[in-house]
Amino acid sequence: MKFNSKSSDNESNSTLEKEDCADGAQLWCVCSSNCGEDFTGMPKIKGWLRIEYPEDRLIVYIDSYRVRKLKVKGEYGRYLTYDWFLRKFHEPTAATSGTFIGGGSGNTTCTGFGNTLSCSTMGSSSMYIPGVPGSSGGYRQSKTQKFIIDCDEKTGSPDDSKLMKDKVKLTPSGNRLPEILADKYCPIINTLPKSDFMKFAK
Repeated sequence: MKFNSKSSDNESNSTLEKEDCADGAQLWCVCSSNCGEDFTGMPKIKGWLRIEYPEDRLIVYIDSYRVRKLKVKGEYGRYLTYDWFLRKFHEPTAATSGTFIGGGSGNTTCTGFGNTLSCSTMGSSSMYIPGVPGSSGGYRQSKTQKFIIDCDEKTGSPDDSKLMKDKVKLTPSGNRLPEILADKYCPIINTLPKSDFMKFAK
């Protein structure tokens, strides 16, 4: 993908904001200096690739210039990783009130007969379920995660909670970013800096 340099006026700064951008199905940009705000109203991240989806009110930020080799089961040479996060619009939610459940009529149990009849009643206990506070709508930033690429299987996973969770197939010479990075960095994986992410190292 070819990037073109552009400059735009930054209202909060008298200097010009400098970006390299590529127009495609989405707008791909990297801000190099005097970064202003993206359309969420939050500051742009200098040096990170920004992919905008205005119709979905979503921006993906990817640290695509700092791809690292990942240690898995004591070895390097198969997996790549880089950081990413989302900025997404969330609709407001209404608060809900707490409620009690249970606490109705009890159960009576009797044993024996005649003068030896003995009964006891056990009441059912109630349980309180707390309400959920409401939230205002607006843009929020997700936590930063590791995208992991398996260079042997040519697969990628955006979730670092488990090795290659929800992995997807990467097409060689494809135009999705993980495919572009896999094509570029898998052949030179052994020359890349080591990632400090050690969750799957052993």
